[in-house]
Amino acid sequence: MTVKFPDSATLEAAVLNAIKEFGGAAKTNEIDAFVIKALELTQEQISQIRSGNRTEIQYRLAWVRTKAKNRGLIEKTPNNHWKLVEKSL
Repeated sequence: MTVKFPDSATLEAAVLNAIKEFGGAAKTNEIDAFVIKALELTQEQISQIRSGNRTEIQYRLAWVRTKAKNRGLIEKTPNNHWKLVEKSL
């Protein structure tokens, strides 16, 4: 059985909203927890393993953050926070 996940656009919007809700900068685990709650992901979606100890949702959210960073919407700070770039506010 294949587990369905929100599309990349939905995940990206939730990631950007999470960072905004945390005052413009947040740690990866804070963003992930916010997105999981905001999108009301099921236990099945949360626990689906991608490889090793990494879940599928963690993998997808990592890609969403990378793509948003490449598009200039967010950046990773030296203290390992994800920060909104001025133009995405």
